[in-house]
Amino acid sequence: MGRVAPDRELQLRPGHGAGLCPVCSRETEVVFGGIEGRYIMLRCAACSVEFASPLEPAGTVEYDKSYNRPAGGRRPRTVREALTRIRQAPRYKAFFNQVPISPGVRLLDIGCGTGAFLVEAARRGADVYGVDLAASAVSYARTEFGLRNVAVVAEGQLPDEWGYFDVITAFEVVEHITSPRGLVAWGFEHLRPAGSFFITVPDAERLEVKVGRRPAGDRPPNHLTRWCPQALEKLLWTQPWCEVRVSRTALELTEVLAAVAPRAPRTTKGTNMVRASQHHGFVGSLIRRSQVPGMIRDAANRLLWHAFPLCARVGVYGHSLVGQAVRSRETR
Repeated sequence: MGRVAPDRELQLRPGHGAGLCPVCSRETEVVFGGIEGRYIMLRCAACSVEFASPLEPAGTVEYDKSYNRPAGGRRPRTVREALTRIRQAPRYKAFFNQVPISPGVRLLDIGCGTGAFLVEAARRGADVYGVDLAASAVSYARTEFGLRNVAVVAEGQLPDEWGYFDVITAFEVVEHITSPRGLVAWGFEHLRPAGSFFITVPDAERLEVKVGRRPAGDRPPNHLTRWCPQALEKLLWTQPWCEVRVSRTALELTEVLAAVAPRAPRTTKGTNMVRASQHHGFVGSLIRRSQVPGMIRDAANRLLWHAFPLCARVGVYGHSLVGQAVRSRETR
């Protein structure tokens, strides 16, 4: 096996072996993908998921650090800002377009973070619950947004005492955990009849990856798996749903700029703007943080949304894959 520099894109190479696939859950033929620090990246020849070996997560301390990082832009300062972020993000737009939310719907968000999505769902009438690995994020959700039914959990220890739900979501969670099948199985068992399980993951074929700008956070131990539509669909079908749908999100202007705009030299010091520009580029950071260019951003995003079929035809995709699985209407 040849060594690939950790800061470069890993191209899958010939050379097969055996490995325990987190989707197929059995010894399967794998293709060597390269080396990321102490991790070897493998791709399952059966379902096409890419996964790290060893399959070991970053730990809760690292996730707490990510929520405390100012340049990450994770913490909205007001409810208004939280709702604006949710309404603009393609993966949340996809959710509210696909899953009806009416008063009284019981909704659980796995990996709720600071709770911005729960705030919007509650505004639409849902009875919301949330869990996350990061204690600092859960504390923020309680103190800043007044969310009561949020809790800190360890991976693989989701709460049973909250009963059953009409909707269970997991936005950008699956790529962080060691047992994707276990999460899907738990979701299936804790849904009411006709309930929806809705997950999103970063698209392994999105634009910034194709142009060789994979962000540092999309590498192990932060992201342990990488997903294509085929792999996500196979993961969902590990449970007997009555319906499964997988789709892609449209490009956003900030994603285009992250792929093509110049970036600041990587550093751990400097202003939040400089640190944010290391990922989004200087122009992208300005657009994210300024109100006036926000009008331009929104207009550009609408154009990109309408251009999605054309972009998909030439293989240019947005950030996320969206998966929805529906349980049958039969009673338990």
